[in-house]
Amino acid sequence: MCYNLFVRSFYKVLVVDDEPDSLLFVAETLKKMGYEVVTADTGELGLKKFYEEKPDLIILDVLLPSLDGWEVLERIRADERGRKTPVIMLTVRGSNKDKLHGYIIGADYYLGKPFSLQALLQAVNSVKENLNKKTREQPPEEV
Repeated sequence: MCYNLFVRSFYKVLVVDDEPDSLLFVAETLKKMGYEVVTADTGELGLKKFYEEKPDLIILDVLLPSLDGWEVLERIRADERGRKTPVIMLTVRGSNKDKLHGYIIGADYYLGKPFSLQALLQAVNSVKENLNKKTREQPPEEV
């Protein structure tokens, strides 16, 4: 209803999760906030949609069929555009070792399952704030 009055840094979000309830909850929440949402239920499909849809943000589970989330994240980060696309890891793999691995290979935020609506919104807002800060700190491109 009033969600669209707020200016956002990104508009298209790719959500990759093989759990239907989690995928639906995240996708519907983001749609209500005014985001365009693209979904995938396997790592392979998520990677394909990353290249086709060019999302501004990715929310990625670790435990996925075909390619796991770690592999998807590594491949995304190997792509030039993918190095700049924020990625939130959303997973039951919440040990400190898993979190550290996620950050080392390029995750911007790590959110454990189960999660609350507030935690999801905090993750999205945190990534947006960091992206806005980086954008403001970049010098203008020379012509």
